[in-house]
Amino acid sequence: MLDRISDVRDWYNGYKFAGTTIYNPWSIVNFIENNELRPYWVNTGNNDLIGNLVINSDSEFKANLEQLLLGEDCEQLIDEHVVFADLKQNKGAAWSLLVSAGYLNVVSYKVVRQGLMCFLAIPNHEIASVYSNMIEMWLSSDRGIQWYNNFLNNLLAGNMQGLTENLEILFTQIVSVRDTGREPEAFYHGLMLGLVSSLDRNLYKVDSNREDGGYGHHDIMIVPKDENKLGIVLELKSLKEIPKKEQMITRALEKSASEVLAQIEEKKYAAGMLQRGTKKIVKIGIAFAGKRFQIATATTPSGKTKKVAIKKNKIIKVPKTAKVAKVIKKVTKTRKTIPSANKLSKQRKTKKTSRKN
Repeated sequence: MLDRISDVRDWYNGYKFAGTTIYNPWSIVNFIENNELRPYWVNTGNNDLIGNLVINSDSEFKANLEQLLLGEDCEQLIDEHVVFADLKQNKGAAWSLLVSAGYLNVVSYKVVRQGLMCFLAIPNHEIASVYSNMIEMWLSSDRGIQWYNNFLNNLLAGNMQGLTENLEILFTQIVSVRDTGREPEAFYHGLMLGLVSSLDRNLYKVDSNREDGGYGHHDIMIVPKDENKLGIVLELKSLKEIPKKEQMITRALEKSASEVLAQIEEKKYAAGMLQRGTKKIVKIGIAFAGKRFQIATATTPSGKTKKVAIKKNKIIKVPKTAKVAKVIKKVTKTRKTIPSANKLSKQRKTKKTSRKN
């Protein structure tokens, strides 16, 4: 059991009590008895109140929560005297409740006129699993958890057709256009980040808005701990102006998705992952317009790139190099049969002379 002390610390340690960091005693006792790392303390009570807070929260709250799930701190104003009646009227009251209930830790704080401005963090994996389950419930909605698991499986396997079908269900049946708010790109980024935030930390590392060996900050990167598993780079873009005609929207999305994919390539967002030994990486560019979207992808195994585009829910593969070469040869032969401008001029003069005679 001593060889698992690091994992036990990640799962059950991290609670602050009188300036001391402690383990959750209930979870530790149950782990010793069962010798299995899984949630114990959080399953002893009803999490419906917390669940409703998370599921019914606005996009800003969810974006901050997703930031916490990535292991980052989140700065919030905390009221030590919060009461349940404040939850619906005061958005900040939810953070105060989560701190009071032990679902968030105060890493550091400073006293301000309104109260305590605190840097918050999720204590450990056990608590993180609660938030992940809540986000899964919100995203899967009436489709059930099977839909969510299917989405993750398609993404991690690089199955773009399956991923497209999953996203179509999400946008047509779950997400509302009103959810996008004033900053659609931030909403789509938060949504996609939420979809991957529950990935097993022992198998994958999820990064957001970070620079990793390239020339800029990627939107979302999924780095596998096993170099033989698929690495993923996600770059997202929302159309600033949505055309009125359906055909024009499709064209604009296709163009935007291709530009986003080109951005991943040009800024070498996957450079850090390649340096760490990841053998296969799929780069995904997604363009959004309301509930509509288009995907363009490029897979890089050992430095070779094959581009794929999603058009009208069908995957269109760019011809392989050999096929492209054949096309070029055909075009070259055709060009050879077309007379040059000088020859055409001589032919015309010859025809005119023959007509005079």
